[in-house]
Amino acid sequence: DFSGYFDGNGKVIHNIHIGTQLKPAKLTYAGIFATVRKGAVANLGVEWDEIFLNVSESPTIIGIITGGIAGSILYATIANCYTTGKLLFESKYHTIAGGIVGVNNGSIINCYSSMNLKGVSPNIIVGGIAGSDGNGAITKNCLALNKTITAIGEKIKIIRISDGDWSIRENNFAIPELQRL
Repeated sequence: DFSGYFDGNGKVIHNIHIGTQLKPAKLTYAGIFATVRKGAVANLGVEWDEIFLNVSESPTIIGIITGGIAGSILYATIANCYTTGKLLFESKYHTIAGGIVGVNNGSIINCYSSMNLKGVSPNIIVGGIAGSDGNGAITKNCLALNKTITAIGEKIKIIRISDGDWSIRENNFAIPELQRL
């Protein structure tokens, strides 16, 4: 868990990866930060080479919660950040993934993602910015520039920006040519 303030000062982290195609990482929460609680990440660009995740055994029903910046945020803010690259994941359990964060229980403001997302899971939610929003979560002034989002499983939900019945979404945009494979 990260609970401070991280200011990237406009810097970009280039060509990083988690796992490889031959040896995927076995993480439940993944991103630059696994989780951000009561903190903030701002002014950061993350240009992933690739993220490969595979969870075949899990102590909970959650297989993977992942995003380009953080797996999950709780009472936290991600602002003025972007992500590019590929996120590939496979799990036997429920999976939530997003271009910026997997699960948003905070605020995502002025961010964009062009990550290509591909996942295999029996129950999968994938979003261009966030896979899932909690009650009161905010997604504002964000761009989902993901060219492809692929989900393979029994129960699939693909979202252009983010998903949540009681969340606040304002002034967001997703490219119309998004390929839902």
